[in-house]
Amino acid sequence: MAKPLNYTDDVDPSWAGRAMETLDVTPAPSADDPVVLELSGRCPRCDEKMEDSLWLITILGVSGLNREDAFNAADALREAGILAQPLLPAEFTVSCKCSTPHPDPLGRTDLKGCGATWKMRFEAVEDDSDE
Repeated sequence: MAKPLNYTDDVDPSWAGRAMETLDVTPAPSADDPVVLELSGRCPRCDEKMEDSLWLITILGVSGLNREDAFNAADALREAGILAQPLLPAEFTVSCKCSTPHPDPLGRTDLKGCGATWKMRFEAVEDDSDE
């Protein structure tokens, strides 16, 4: 078994390009009205399995909402006309969220992932299945 990569604070723009090949993005609750983007696949740096949830809206001042309540809140905001603009395209900073321990050369503890951080842009994709 290969030794895990050391944790890094470096940024490498190539990780963003590779993430397009190693991560799947699933909009929820639907592709038509996404509220959250679910990422799953392999980290573009350490190649370990990772998952992450990128919320397109957040509601401040509300104690933790469960997933269904957050979807219902987004629907209520849409119905009230408060959330009238599309939520995509959106840009996010994404970080490795793998569960593999990566040794830190600086001796820090409680770090998550391998340290890889990259930017991703998500856009609505037209469904061409009718053609």
